[in-house]
Amino acid sequence: MEANRAYSPIPSAVTSKKPVLVVVGTTGVGKSNLAMEIAARVGIKGEVINADSMQVYKGMDVITNKVTPEERSRVPHHLLDFVDPMSEYSVLQFERDALAVIDEIHSRGKVPILVGGTHYYIQSILWDSNLVSSKKEEQQQQQPEDEKCNDDDTLAHASIDPDLALAISNALKQSDATFKLKDEQTQAETMKEIVRLLSHVDPVMALRWHPNDWRKNRRSLQVFYTTGERHSDILDKQKEDGGGSLRFRTGVFWLWAENKMLDARLDGRVHDMIKNGLFSEITEMRRKVVAGQVAGTDMQTDSSNPIDYTRGVMQTIGFKEFDAYLTKLDQHAPSPAATTHELEKLKAQAVESMQAATRRYARKQVSWIKNKLGPKCLMEARKADMSGDIAFWALDASDLTAWGKNVGDEGVKLANEFIAGTHATKPSDFTLQLLQVEDAELLASAGTPSLKPDWTSRVCEVCLDKGGKPKLVHGAREWAIHVKSNSHTKMVKRQKRRQEFKQWDEKKKVSGEGDSGKIV
Repeated sequence: MEANRAYSPIPSAVTSKKPVLVVVGTTGVGKSNLAMEIAARVGIKGEVINADSMQVYKGMDVITNKVTPEERSRVPHHLLDFVDPMSEYSVLQFERDALAVIDEIHSRGKVPILVGGTHYYIQSILWDSNLVSSKKEEQQQQQPEDEKCNDDDTLAHASIDPDLALAISNALKQSDATFKLKDEQTQAETMKEIVRLLSHVDPVMALRWHPNDWRKNRRSLQVFYTTGERHSDILDKQKEDGGGSLRFRTGVFWLWAENKMLDARLDGRVHDMIKNGLFSEITEMRRKVVAGQVAGTDMQTDSSNPIDYTRGVMQTIGFKEFDAYLTKLDQHAPSPAATTHELEKLKAQAVESMQAATRRYARKQVSWIKNKLGPKCLMEARKADMSGDIAFWALDASDLTAWGKNVGDEGVKLANEFIAGTHATKPSDFTLQLLQVEDAELLASAGTPSLKPDWTSRVCEVCLDKGGKPKLVHGAREWAIHVKSNSHTKMVKRQKRRQEFKQWDEKKKVSGEGDSGKIV
């Protein structure tokens, strides 16, 4: 009965879907603060669901910036601090667990509030069919841990040629979740084989992913292996259907902050972490790494880099940045003055690196919201003829002294109106301005055919990659971003100066100026 009272204000046109609120934004912008305010002050009590891929792991409360135990006692939190660091938690697991939690919260007449900056977590919940998973994987999720099998053991689809299936199977087995080979040459050959096979079975996806991104290349190859369909074809079908159906009545809050003000807060947050025990936390994690108690590490290997910072909890910003400092600390006692000075220098560099990495990550989060999530939400609203199934609001969190007015009070008001079904369906001018969307474009008639993404690879002859080769850029959008980047602009100017100097030098030689310095 309580559940009926909770949702009764929603207009009949939208009662078929229960509400979910979502709070997104960059790291350190205040997402958790707004979520807890809404949960405590919204007309019906809300409960928070963590959507940060690093905060799911146990421990490391400081480096992952988790809400405090006292804050958790005031507002129920789910999917937070529950995965052992020895395990790796996938987006498929999150989708399964989060949907179960949302159903349970709804059953009690409450409102789930999804909070986090991990975009593929958010997407997996809001839209159905965004993730491609085989029946084998889905069955494995239901099995006890000791009965689960590796995805290497998944049978090939019957439509695939046996010889090709065998080659793909071998490549998948050699690059499973523990892909950290001692022989770097073998690892490179395996990566090359994955790309070769993917280029053969699905050239569109092979062009889409960078050759060095073995996880995405492997995933696309695995999709073909288990379904018999090209990953690109599956994604095209999803796009034709609108990218998957919206699961819930969804209200999305984007906490935005001006770059300079946000950068200062992010840099300060690293110093706050240090005061709150960051070094102790990283040192303890280092001890677990050495003891083999963390996924993605192999301290027994002969490799120069036994820690895989692309896996599990080791992806957390801070661990990689402090690697050089901790390695030096392990090798030398800090008693000699020279060593102490060197350690302090490495520590300062690590702090700066952590700050820089945090700022870069924040930029990526903003890019995803501006270019993917926001436009997709507006397209959903347009597709539904602004009926109220989805709303997207941007709130200005730049000035913390104005938090109550600009974020807290405004967010609570909008949340209450959304739950009641009385909110304005048209996004604010501020929201449209941040998304760089014209009002006429938003309200244009639905059904305009979308162009298929261009994932053609392009080579930039001006810029070089880490290996000193011309930089390879995948996709039209990525190319447009690259040619406007500061690094590319600098390289173009540098190349222009070199060409001008070369022309001047050749002219000088032709004119017979010699060493006199006179210009004829």
